[in-house]
Amino acid sequence: MSSDGYLYVKIYNKLLEEINQNSYKPGDRLPTEKELSEKYNVSRITSQKAMNMLVEDGIVTRYPGIGSFVSGGTLEHVMEYDGVVVEKPIIGIVLEAIWTCFGIEVFDGAYEAAKELGYHLIIKKSYGEQEKEIEAINELIDMGAKGIIIMPVHGDYYNEEILKLVVEKFPITFIDRYLTGIHAPFVGTDNVKATSDCVTQFAERGHKNVALITTCDCQATTLDERKQGYIEGMVNNSMMINKKHIYDQVDCIVPHQTNKDAISMNLEDIKRFLHNNPEVTGVVATEYYIGNLVKMAAHQLGKRVPTDLEIVCFDAPREYLDQYEFTHIRQNEYQMGFESVSLLHKLIKGEQIQDKILLDTTLMLGYSTQR
Repeated sequence: MSSDGYLYVKIYNKLLEEINQNSYKPGDRLPTEKELSEKYNVSRITSQKAMNMLVEDGIVTRYPGIGSFVSGGTLEHVMEYDGVVVEKPIIGIVLEAIWTCFGIEVFDGAYEAAKELGYHLIIKKSYGEQEKEIEAINELIDMGAKGIIIMPVHGDYYNEEILKLVVEKFPITFIDRYLTGIHAPFVGTDNVKATSDCVTQFAERGHKNVALITTCDCQATTLDERKQGYIEGMVNNSMMINKKHIYDQVDCIVPHQTNKDAISMNLEDIKRFLHNNPEVTGVVATEYYIGNLVKMAAHQLGKRVPTDLEIVCFDAPREYLDQYEFTHIRQNEYQMGFESVSLLHKLIKGEQIQDKILLDTTLMLGYSTQR
């Protein structure tokens, strides 16, 4: 098929014809990429490619967050938008949320890398919902983002919008989590090693019965890797793996989104688990908020933390003078954000990469384990 046969070329030619016929005059705003995709029944990536060709040819000028305009006109009304016209290319990052325990330093690292490489970084949040994830991705595409960094939502099925991006070779990089079978660069933690090392710490302190408490299975791989690391750690330290000591039915918890009834049900389930397994003296919680539930459950059962039950979780809020409530596995968030932008930049430049960068962690001592 010749290049003229591609849909984005046809859209490009149609817009060019309308501009040449003065249907759109210099300074006129053009339809958004969303409007074009609906008008021509194509994906937003296709309409974006057509608009990018017009921009590259100097026929159209794009003002991120404002719109695309026929070049050569006076755009004083646009120039007054927030008092600034942005000319740097945009990249986006879609995170589940930014919590006190995770996300702030990811953004810091991504921001510094974007600034160094000459991009404007736009942050969006999915709040753990695939609908909001789709909305965030589409908003970034409409704004003319050159590429997107995505922290995939935990879910029972893949987000079709992400699959489209991959199929259409739009530059994307996964951060913190990736989707099995989806070939895109990824930057995250070596979760298997981190959890295995955590179990070793328990073994060195004399624990024989260490439990794993995690969320329900889902498509994002992070939690599966932490479960794998737990099993490897038990095997490496010649500790008996008791299936009863793996509890993986906690609902996914997104702060400020999870309702109180769901939290109460999770708390009661964990209490039941600890009550039915009194021999357990150590718990690996795969998330900070699960660690909190385990501590609450232990207290309600009359167990003292850390005397009767030691808890280690992933991530925790930074405290003054490094005094932490929980002993936790701290991920290298800043480097995660920085490297994800660096990989995305390579993709945008046209480099074909399938890098998978796994970062080491640090065990930070807190008051949930014996010192």
